[in-house]
Amino acid sequence: MFSIESRHDPEEQKWLNYFYECTPNGDLYAHNSLHAAVEKENIVLVHATQSLDSIKRSGLLYPSVGCLGATIYATPLNLDGKLHNFTQYIIDSEIPAINRITPKETKHISLIGIKVKTKFTKTNKSLAQFNYLYLGPMQFDIYIQTKRNFHTSEHNVVFGEFENDVVHQIQFARPFLNICSDVAAIPNDEFFSGFEAAVGVMPLLGYVYFETLSEYVQLLQQDSDSVTQRERGELAIKHLKDLVYTLTPSLSDGFDLEKFQPSIDAVIDALIIMNKERGLFVDFNEYSFKTFMKKRLSQTIWIKLMNKEIIPDNITFDTNISLSGHIVHRLIGDKQSMRPFLWDYDMLRAEYIWSDWSQRGVIVIENTVLPRGEVGINPLIPPKEYEIYELHQDVKSGVVTFGERLNVRIAKALVDGNSLMGSSNNPKKENTV
Repeated sequence: MFSIESRHDPEEQKWLNYFYECTPNGDLYAHNSLHAAVEKENIVLVHATQSLDSIKRSGLLYPSVGCLGATIYATPLNLDGKLHNFTQYIIDSEIPAINRITPKETKHISLIGIKVKTKFTKTNKSLAQFNYLYLGPMQFDIYIQTKRNFHTSEHNVVFGEFENDVVHQIQFARPFLNICSDVAAIPNDEFFSGFEAAVGVMPLLGYVYFETLSEYVQLLQQDSDSVTQRERGELAIKHLKDLVYTLTPSLSDGFDLEKFQPSIDAVIDALIIMNKERGLFVDFNEYSFKTFMKKRLSQTIWIKLMNKEIIPDNITFDTNISLSGHIVHRLIGDKQSMRPFLWDYDMLRAEYIWSDWSQRGVIVIENTVLPRGEVGINPLIPPKEYEIYELHQDVKSGVVTFGERLNVRIAKALVDGNSLMGSSNNPKKENTV
């Protein structure tokens, strides 16, 4: 079975070295508010929810399949006692927009603090890195297991049609995908013409598009707010999120990045306006931006999605298990015919991820696509390793204080549906793993 530990290809490592050494905010890869909390043995993960009452009644806090693999989506409480700017943005802007409520109604949003009691050391692996862009092969394996669990002639027809849909996406996008192996001689406009055609039929590419744009904006932003957040050990999230919502307003409905398909020219126009209004970058050059996006986007697709394998003329479902696994994971929930199998796929995937974390002694998981502050906790750790509290934020100072300790534990099952930092209390089912 494929390991879910992040792998660093030599070319990928060159990019990470460049980000770390040559961008204004790259140092946050190695030194951020989560790492500071680990060093001080004062780790509190903050989770925002609109379902506190039902969580209290059930005594369970459910992970979500859309959060760092399958965990409780959270951010670290800063050592200054204030919320991470990512959580603050979610409370102030995202949840109100999603639920169409006014800022005054955000009082219905509650904060839960998961206080981690484990002692972290430099030698243990209690803090693990996680990058979902490497999960393609594992997701392919999980799909094959799911298929075996429903081995009937009727089900095989449904699975066959589903796999044909996956192959169709790869066939259509194949010319573009293969040029990603080497784009040195490809003009920027030709590359993005191919990309915009490919993302229309392979929406998975919207995720990579978003992550590449995130790297550019968040690592290079140097306005006053970005500097302030960097000094707190955080990447500022506001400019990036405002940008993507401007480009794709429909993201406010579940933040489904398959919908993120703006033209590169639309992105440039939006960045020019934002830079003029907010002084985001010291210098913004359209050609340099396009070149960065072409090089980084192609490299991410080639290494992480395609696993550095050229797509041949004669394509089958298992021609490139990494790419097929990524598409399967995004497509299986969209196809009505696949809904009867979605629970089994999601739960098998979650159980594998949790088991892997447990075998490696992982307690806290850090999203390392970018150090945005997105963290989670292994649902299989014993309840004695953490305490869960209701948190209260002072309106004026922004400082968070601990309230009631809750008689709540983290469930070993998934919440029914994805929610943005808002665990419902509508589980699929409790699992005894």
